[in-house]
Amino acid sequence: MTVMTDEQAVQDEVVRLHRIIQRWLSGRATPDDPDFDAFCAAQGAGFTLVMPEGRTLHREDVLEMVRAAHGVEPAIEIRIHDVTVVAADADVVVATYREEHRGTAAEHIERLATAVFTRDGDTPHGLRWRHLHETWATVP
Repeated sequence: MTVMTDEQAVQDEVVRLHRIIQRWLSGRATPDDPDFDAFCAAQGAGFTLVMPEGRTLHREDVLEMVRAAHGVEPAIEIRIHDVTVVAADADVVVATYREEHRGTAAEHIERLATAVFTRDGDTPHGLRWRHLHETWATVP
């Protein structure tokens, strides 16, 4: 049996979720695609997102925002870089990463993100999203 490190688990989870987001935003996922359900399931109860401009959204607001954005960026490519675990214990993992968007209306944007995960054995990589704080690395 292979034991996954926290850094591997975070890398795999962040990439998995952003592949789902990319498929959704590009319209390659259909509105009834199970990917959207997987996106919803990844966000834990009480999930919050601090947008790059500083606005805080709660889980239901995030889900509605993503649901409404289906197909709005047909050429989008999302790349994840520099995943780093900054703190971890038996219950929580905190990590940072760089998120790069290409093929969008803004051409090329980057965000720096700090994510808080709770450990959850019922998820694909043992982590459930609890909080995400994004900051512009390049302004769109």
